[in-house]
Amino acid sequence: LATARSAIDDAKAQLGSLDTTARATAQDAVDQAKAALDQAKAALDAASADGAGPAADQLSAAQGALDAARKKLDAAAASTDGAARSAMDALAAQVEALRVEVEKATTP
Repeated sequence: LATARSAIDDAKAQLGSLDTTARATAQDAVDQAKAALDQAKAALDAASADGAGPAADQLSAAQGALDAARKKLDAAAASTDGAARSAMDALAAQVEALRVEVEKATTP
């Protein structure tokens, strides 16, 4: 999760280089990714403490949030270039990695 937090910081650092429209799109994507990552961490913590069964709804919601964040990041990356695009792509990769972890936690 530390790598994901670093990716969020990197993406935020690149926002200033974007024009107003691209910045708003990218900011929204980064904010959504941060929220999804936090939600996924909470779900994984619950699954670790209580087991995947009791945390199933939380894990499912986290997976949906991560999927939505990934789509938004991909769209934001497509509307940027250079370092901003690289930062969006790196954050999307972290979101995908955590989505895989959530998926693993849901399967016994």
